Amino acid sequence: MRGAVGLLAIVSFGFLIRGGLVLEFHVPLAIPFLALNFGLGALDLISGVRLPVVAARPALACGVALVLCWSASGLANLYLDRPGAAGREAVAWIERSVPPGAVIVGRDDMWADLHEPDGATSFADFHTEWRLAYDADARRAVLTDGWRSVDYVVVTADLIDDIRRITHDRALISALRNASLVARWVAPSSDEGLHPKQVIEIWEVEKSGTSARGLADCDIVPSLVCVMTSHGLIDGPSPAASPRPSPSR
Repeated sequence: MRGAVGLLAIVSFGFLIRGGLVLEFHVPLAIPFLALNFGLGALDLISGVRLPVVAARPALACGVALVLCWSASGLANLYLDRPGAAGREAVAWIERSVPPGAVIVGRDDMWADLHEPDGATSFADFHTEWRLAYDADARRAVLTDGWRSVDYVVVTADLIDDIRRITHDRALISALRNASLVARWVAPSSDEGLHPKQVIEIWEVEKSGTSARGLADCDIVPSLVCVMTSHGLIDGPSPAASPRPSPSR
């Protein structure tokens, strides 16, 4: 019986700290087996101990076990790291520094903070990359002058990857190639296995058509767009191709 409980605890806990994707419902599955093991360990510690000190042993054993699990598993980083700090700082900077009428292309999670009127500064022309790529009506309404219709782009590693592998949005590609870096935030990570560091950049589009590579020194500023252009990752299909509108978006 003890061996089975111990094996289940090891398997369930090992599944949590393996470094892969852990969903919320995985954690409650491991808690009962860990609790049983803590209880069995406490029982072993208090067996043969005189009655006056029995009450202190289970609490001590549980406390030691929790400290060991906390320090050895890296779970502390989930509470000490602040991966969302970069996004909050970027939203605050946009609200302070960007005109309300600017056309901004950015992340999905910024929609509620920037687009929806909630008493603070709202940006009716804040659009997500997916909406512009796959909503034909929105694309025609927003990009009336092609890439020059975009004023700012909120750049993240995910946005670059989406453009490169999925949307191949030529207008957004051109906007980034003719933009300059105006702000950057980095939220560091204590454990890259749990989550990577979060990098968010704000790029302002230069309507004159000047190349972004001439406006940002990639040797000095390790920006996402510089990395993207230097490795050729921004290249999509030929200019004749255009994103396919999807009625589901």
